Amino acid sequence: MSNGELARLQDLARIDELVERLGEWTQHTVPWQPARQAQALVRRLLDRVDSLRLRIEAPLVVAVFGGSGTGKSTLVNALVGQDVTESGRERPTTRKPILVTTPDLDLEPLGLPLDSIEVVRVDSPVLRDVILVDCPDPDTGEVDRDAGQMERLDKILPLCDVLLHTTTQQKYRSSRVADVLSASNTGCRVFFVQTHANIDTDIRDDWVQQLSGDFEDPELFLVDGLAALEDQRQGRRPGGDFARLEHLLTSRLAASARLEVRRANLLDLLEEALDACRDEFDAGWPDVEALERALQEQHERLVGTLADRLAEELDASRYLWERRLLESVTNDWGFSPFSGLLRLSQGLSGLLASASLLRARSSAQVALLGAWQGGRWLASRSRQRDADNRLEQVAVLGIDDSALRESQLVIAGFAGTARLDTELTEARPIESLRDDAATLQQSFLDDAGTQIEEVIETQAARSRGWSVRLFYEILLTTLLGFLLYRIGRNFFYDTLFRDAKFLPLEFYLPATAVTLLWAAVLVMAFTRRLKRGLGAAISRLAETVARHRVAGGPFVELDQACNTATRLREQLRLLCQRVRQLKAELRTEPTTAGD
Repeated sequence: MSNGELARLQDLARIDELVERLGEWTQHTVPWQPARQAQALVRRLLDRVDSLRLRIEAPLVVAVFGGSGTGKSTLVNALVGQDVTESGRERPTTRKPILVTTPDLDLEPLGLPLDSIEVVRVDSPVLRDVILVDCPDPDTGEVDRDAGQMERLDKILPLCDVLLHTTTQQKYRSSRVADVLSASNTGCRVFFVQTHANIDTDIRDDWVQQLSGDFEDPELFLVDGLAALEDQRQGRRPGGDFARLEHLLTSRLAASARLEVRRANLLDLLEEALDACRDEFDAGWPDVEALERALQEQHERLVGTLADRLAEELDASRYLWERRLLESVTNDWGFSPFSGLLRLSQGLSGLLASASLLRARSSAQVALLGAWQGGRWLASRSRQRDADNRLEQVAVLGIDDSALRESQLVIAGFAGTARLDTELTEARPIESLRDDAATLQQSFLDDAGTQIEEVIETQAARSRGWSVRLFYEILLTTLLGFLLYRIGRNFFYDTLFRDAKFLPLEFYLPATAVTLLWAAVLVMAFTRRLKRGLGAAISRLAETVARHRVAGGPFVELDQACNTATRLREQLRLLCQRVRQLKAELRTEPTTAGD
C-alpha cells in the first residue's frame, strides 16, 4: 500500500470517527425543544453525509448555476467543446437540470434524482474527472414555471460538490440569485464566472467586495463562452481565463483531488450545521440556567426547613446523645481506675435507688421502691426511643403541602420559559408531589441519622485515645496513691517500728472528702470535654445538612433534564472543536495520489 493510499484511509477513518460521535450525540433523549431541534438537524445532515461517503471515489459533480441569461448553457457547451445543451435568446433556455457525463459512467451510486433531470452522454476530456450539470434559472419571472424550477434546484444543488456561479454585468447584484446561492453553498466549493466578456465591462473587483461578507478570497474568472466554443470548433485552444477554468476542472479537480474536495465540503457542511446547533443551544441556555438556579433554591429551601427542625430536636435531645457518647467511651476504655469511676458515676443514681431498699422496713415499702425504680427505668427507655424517633418526626412534618405547592408553581414558571416538555411543567396533584417529597425526606433522614452515629463514634474515638486516658488516669491515681501510701506507711511501719499512733478519724474524713471532690472534678472535666466536643460536632452537622443538596425530591425529572441538556451542550462544544481541528489537520496534510 502506497503512502498516499494509507494517508487517504487515515483521513477517512478520522471522518468516520467524527460521524460516529455525531450519530451517538443524536441518540440521547432530552425533553428540551432546542436540543431536539438540533438533533433533528444533525440527523438530516448525517443522511447527506452518508451519500457523500458513498460518492467518495465518483467524479465530482460540478453545477453551473446562475441567473437567467448569464450564459450557463453556453459555458457548458464551451467546456465540453460541443453543443450539448440548448442556448440562445429565449428565456429560460434550461427548464430542468441537464447532466452531461461520459457514456460509460454509472450514475446510480451518485444518488442523483435521475427522474427529474435530463442526461446527455458525450466524450470530452473535461468529463474525465467531473460531471457537469446545467441548472435551471432561479429567477425566471413566470410564477408556475418558477416554482417547478426552484423545486428541481433544491433537489440537485445539495448533491453537487462544486458550483460554478455565472453572472453578467447586469445580473451580479441579483438578490434572488444571491439568496439561492447562500442557501446552497454549504458543503460545496464555489467558483465565480463572469460571462459575456466580449461585451460586458469587467466587474470582478466590485463583485469581490460584494462577496467578501460571505466568501473568503473568492476565485473569479472572466470568460467568453461563445468565443471559446468557436475556437475549439476551429481547432484552436482557448486562452485567458477560460484556459484557467479548464485547468481547474481537468487538473485541480482531477481524480487525485476528489477526496480533498469532498472531505473539505463535508467538514464545511458539518461545521456550519454544528454552529447552527450551538446557536440554538446558546439562545435557550440562559433560561435553562435560570431553571437550574430555581431548582437549587427550592431544594435548599426544603432541605433548610428540615435542617432547622433537626437542630432544634438535636438540642432537645442533647442529654441523651451525651449519655450515649459516655457509654460508648466507657465500654471501649477497658478496666482502669478512671473507667471504673466513670461507670460508678453513670450508675450512681441506680446505686442510690438500690441502697434505699436497705432502709425499707416492710414489704410494702420494698414494693413501692421497686415500682418507683421500674418507672424510672421505663421513663429512661422511653426518652431513648423518643430521641431515636425525633429525626423521623422531623422528616414527616418538615415539608407540608403548601410548601410543596409553592415550590411547584415557581418551578413550573421557569420550566415553561426554558421550553422543556409540557409533561414536565404541567401542574401535578399534590399527592404526587408528596410521594416525590418522601424521597427527599428519606434521603434527609438517612443522611442525618448516619452522620449523628458517625459524630458519636468520632468523638468517642477521640476521647478514648491513649493520651487522654493517661492524662486522667495519672491525675486520679496520683491522689489515690498518695493516700494509700500514707495509710499503708502508718499502719505497717510507723505504728510497728516508731511507736506512732494510728491515723485518727479526723484524717480519714477530710481524705475521703478530698478524694470524692477530686474524683468529681475529674469526672466533670472529662464529661465537659465530651459535651463540648459533641456540641461542636452537632453544630457542624446542622450546618452541613443545611447546605446539603439533595439529588432527588419533588423535581427529580427536571433535574435530570437539566443535567442531560448540560451534557449534550458540552458534547456539542467538543464536536465543534473536533471539526475545526480536523479542518486544520487536513488543510496542512493535502491528499496525494500516491508515492
